[in-house]
Amino acid sequence: MAKLRRIHVPGENRLLVALPRAITTECSPFGEGILSLKDVLYEANGPIAHVYFPLSGVVSLVIMDSGSTLEVGIIGNEGMVGTPVFLGAERSPTQAIVQIQGEAMRMEAKFFQKEMKHDGPLYGLVQRYTQAMINHISQCLICNRRHSVNNACAAGC
Repeated sequence: MAKLRRIHVPGENRLLVALPRAITTECSPFGEGILSLKDVLYEANGPIAHVYFPLSGVVSLVIMDSGSTLEVGIIGNEGMVGTPVFLGAERSPTQAIVQIQGEAMRMEAKFFQKEMKHDGPLYGLVQRYTQAMINHISQCLICNRRHSVNNACAAGC
């Protein structure tokens, strides 16, 4: 019999759900929070104090270019906000802003960095997520360069 795939479940973060149950039921380093519309999770070139694992809602990564704001990434319950922290940075040229209200689990950036040094299950998941995010941003960049807005939307960019 074929193995059943787990599909999107509202109210769960797909990275955290993929962790072994023993890890998520131990004394959790996560706090819960509401993501309100237009909340800024971190400012462009400002310190990143927390990483967020959305349970619901959507966060946009935006960057300013010649006075206009460009969306360069979107994050929902499939991932995390704060990949620069995973990559060893304390700041990013992007701003993370809530576009659709929801809920998230959050962890202090300093604690997250310590956890990443253990190279445990969360590290591997975040590593693969970061690669997927880079791939997605790259694909959208190509679509935006080569296609009209209508064609890019039709192609899923």
